[in-house]
Amino acid sequence: MIDPASTAPRAPRGPASREGTGLLLVLGACVLWGTSATLARWTMKQDVPALVIVELRLMLSVIVLAAGFALMRPALFRIARGDVGRLLILGTVGIAAVQGTYYTNVGWVGVGLAILLQYMAPAFVVAWQAARARRMPPRPLLVALALATAGVALLVLADGAAVARANPAGVLLGIASAGFYAFYIVYSKVLLSRLSPWTVLFYGFLVAGLFWMLFVPPWTIAQAGYAAGTWGLFGVIALGSALVPFAMFFGGLARVDAARAGIVALFEPIVAVGSAALFLHEGLSVTQGAGALLILAGVGLVALLERRG
Repeated sequence: MIDPASTAPRAPRGPASREGTGLLLVLGACVLWGTSATLARWTMKQDVPALVIVELRLMLSVIVLAAGFALMRPALFRIARGDVGRLLILGTVGIAAVQGTYYTNVGWVGVGLAILLQYMAPAFVVAWQAARARRMPPRPLLVALALATAGVALLVLADGAAVARANPAGVLLGIASAGFYAFYIVYSKVLLSRLSPWTVLFYGFLVAGLFWMLFVPPWTIAQAGYAAGTWGLFGVIALGSALVPFAMFFGGLARVDAARAGIVALFEPIVAVGSAALFLHEGLSVTQGAGALLILAGVGLVALLERRG
């Protein structure tokens, strides 16, 4: 098992190189999250409840991580007593709440609109950091945020079907999901300064998975009698939407500022809407293409800022 925080060559590297690697890791996570959202929505259409997918993607990932730790790096299990409470908070208020609200909303309003609402989070993160520092964020960062957020809006709202699926409950749930996601980004950044990304991932997933077991007990899933092929989908979703992309995102977040990582994560809607259009026929238009270009411009501006230090 490779620690995402140690994937860089061992030769000394400057801050720009480190941050560039971090941005690439965040982008890679976005590609996996975007495509796996479409797969999760397709799975829900096979009469699989959203919370079953949420719980299984977490617990299957925990099993893989536990096996990897036991075989290769048992020290990754160790945490200080003071970190127990922090990991409980991350697992419940962060991971469990983010995934539960997001995947439920995917079922309610579709992939595109659920992502649009959740990706108000980078704006929340920028606002939080500005309030904490008691100064306005750098103007180029605000421009990047505005470009990428406007791009997400065009990407989603140009799809009339996505607008038609909107409803008050889904909008409120999406805003809540954005708040939880913003908290997750900021709080994860704090924990990653103390613990290995793999340790944070393992305990965060474990806490979140146990939390959702209170609502969907394991015996309920066992009694559902899902076919072998469906369990195969659960495994793919666990690896492609949880274990691998979260590891990449944590590795990236350990290298770059939380606000910039959040803005770069706005690349996910391009992947999600594109894959939904391709596989679920949820629509793709010229306006959505313009939105994708705005997102790319915002992400590119962040990358340029990182390169200039």
